[in-house]
Amino acid sequence: MKKIIALILLISFSVSSCSNDNETQELPQGLTVVVNGATKVFNIVSVEETVYGGGTPSEYSSLILRGEIATNSIERIVFTFRKGVTGKNAFGNMYYVDNEDREYYYFYYNEDERFIINVIKNDFSNLLQGKFYGKLYENGGPTEINMQKGSFNIQY
Repeated sequence: MKKIIALILLISFSVSSCSNDNETQELPQGLTVVVNGATKVFNIVSVEETVYGGGTPSEYSSLILRGEIATNSIERIVFTFRKGVTGKNAFGNMYYVDNEDREYYYFYYNEDERFIINVIKNDFSNLLQGKFYGKLYENGGPTEINMQKGSFNIQY
């Protein structure tokens, strides 16, 4: 009986480990999203890390993930994260600027489910992976956009 229980635990552990690996393996490299039905690939991607309280017990790092469609493109997307934090809505804020220079913002303190970011990997190996989707509204205007199938998989 002990062998059967041990085998069941081993199989269930293996299955749960594989499902987490599959979630990150299905992410394409880079930063992509479907905005109102149009796929956007951000070809120029950077991550900037800033350390606060260096050398103290309260030391932490913030990350800024930036994506542009092309060099000096007006269309861009920016996320802020705290390094080492994962899970749904484990980010500070984000904004997107479309090709007509309209700005769309989302801040973590909105406390609603219109926009979700699930940070899957954000550790000290300098790998940032996650998915995002939802609705954003133009800053100061009524225009709404729908983001689907957003993902980032960045080694920095």
